[in-house]
Amino acid sequence: MALVKHLLNTNPKVVDELNAASELLSDLDIAPEHFEGALDDWKISDWRGRKGERPTPIQFAEHCALWFENKARQQTVMEDLNKKQPWYIRNGISKNKLDKMLWEIEAARDPKWGKYCT
Repeated sequence: MALVKHLLNTNPKVVDELNAASELLSDLDIAPEHFEGALDDWKISDWRGRKGERPTPIQFAEHCALWFENKARQQTVMEDLNKKQPWYIRNGISKNKLDKMLWEIEAARDPKWGKYCT
């Protein structure tokens, strides 16, 4: 609390920026345990981070939001890869193409194929 009072007296703009950043992180439900990973990513991926500069509070909040969204998207992709899929989907064959292939195979096997029910 003493830091906030000091900043209010010396640089009120920083307090507004801290408030905006904390509101953004809170609105997106990003837990504090993700902050370290986002900061490490900042140091690698942002040109200012590669120069050794620290992000401003709002830059960090925005970077954290993008980093967290990307991490969640990657997690979803990994979970989708672990789901069991039919062999034809794993091999890039659509249902329509599979139906056509099966129709051709059955028609070659039995010349009357497709005439029984239609």
